[in-house]
Amino acid sequence: QTFIDNNESDRAPVILATGSDSMVVMRSVQISGNVETGLVNSTLMFGSMSVFDMNFVTVTGNTSDRVIELINNSSLAVSNSIWWEPAMELVVGDESSGTASACMNASDDSSLSADTRDPEFEIIVQNGQTPIYALADTSPNVDACAGVAMKGMDLSVDALGESRFV
Repeated sequence: QTFIDNNESDRAPVILATGSDSMVVMRSVQISGNVETGLVNSTLMFGSMSVFDMNFVTVTGNTSDRVIELINNSSLAVSNSIWWEPAMELVVGDESSGTASACMNASDDSSLSADTRDPEFEIIVQNGQTPIYALADTSPNVDACAGVAMKGMDLSVDALGESRFV
C-alpha cells in the first residue's frame, strides 16, 4: 500500500495534474493527514484535460475545503474506495469536467454515487509510523465490493502483509 500523508502547503495541492492528456492512476493508496490552506485549498487538483483513475483508495483525516477539484475538461473515475471527510466537499468541478464512481463509500453522496455509511475505521499505529485506517471487524464495508472486479489485487493480505483470514 502507498501512503500520501502528512503534507502541508498554503500554495499547492498534494497532487497536481495538468496538461493535455495527463493521467494519474492510483491503486491501493491511503491519502490522510494532509493539510492544505491558503490559495488552492484542495487536497488533489486536476486540470486541462487530465484524467484521474482511483481504485482501492482511502481518503480520510485531511484538512482542506475539498478533496478533489476538477477544472477544464478533467475527469475522475473512482471505485472500490472509501472517502470519509465529513467536514469537506468531496469533488468540486466546473461544467466541463465529469466523474464516475462504483462501489464507493463516502461521507457525502452529492458529488459521487456512493453509500454514506460510517466505515468504522480502526486506526492502527505501529512504531510511530503513518496511521493505517483499517476497517473494524464490524464495518459494513468488509466485503462490500466482493462482487466487483479486483484488477489483480492480492486480497489475502492486509496493508501490513498479514493474512486477512484466520
